[in-house]
Amino acid sequence: MGTVTMSLGCLLAVLVFGVALASANDKRGKEMILKNCHCTCFDEDIPHPDVCNATTPGACNAYADAEVVFVSRSEWHARPPIKPLLDLETIPAPYVVISHTATKSCFTKDQCLPHIRSIQAFHIESHGWLDIGYNFLVGGDGLVYIGRGWDKQGAYTHKYHQNSIEISFIGTFREETPSAAQIATTKKLLQIGLRENKLAKDYKLLEHKQVGVPHTQRPGDHLYDIIKTWEHWDPNH
Repeated sequence: MGTVTMSLGCLLAVLVFGVALASANDKRGKEMILKNCHCTCFDEDIPHPDVCNATTPGACNAYADAEVVFVSRSEWHARPPIKPLLDLETIPAPYVVISHTATKSCFTKDQCLPHIRSIQAFHIESHGWLDIGYNFLVGGDGLVYIGRGWDKQGAYTHKYHQNSIEISFIGTFREETPSAAQIATTKKLLQIGLRENKLAKDYKLLEHKQVGVPHTQRPGDHLYDIIKTWEHWDPNH
């Protein structure tokens, strides 16, 4: 994990929650939300035990940023994975793959939550995947919804899922344009990945059509026209 300077309030929040965690008799299904530093930790039931370590103040930094709000799996009422997810073969990840969900867009948390639950159900029941296929989803509300999270293999990029972080914009962008909040938040999410050593310093940014997925229109022309202007974009892959 990278090291960042934490505020006194954030450090105190970590210590308080560390005491609560140590004294709790029943930890199943619970999460710690460190509101002072916009950090969400997960216990072993939400399957990111590496993210939460109450004795290490910096353990949550990959899910913490003053300008990005992460929505935890328990907040969107995710099903648990069918079985434990595989770790990425290369950490930090050398690739980021951008797609869209090919669903309706959503612009509030209340709108986005049922979308994500439906996507997870479709991925598990129709595709036979272990969990929702994406590492992260970004709503039109500018919130980041945690799918598989950092360091885990996704399921949507064929030969690239072993070494990529998959970020999907909620919506369909063949004719529609992503919201300004989606664009700004995704850029910040990538910066968090760099800061916390979740993404390689020279990672390559790809669109879904570049990674061997036949006949796909993801991420949609309007989103493609935006991301191809970003730093790390690789047009030759």
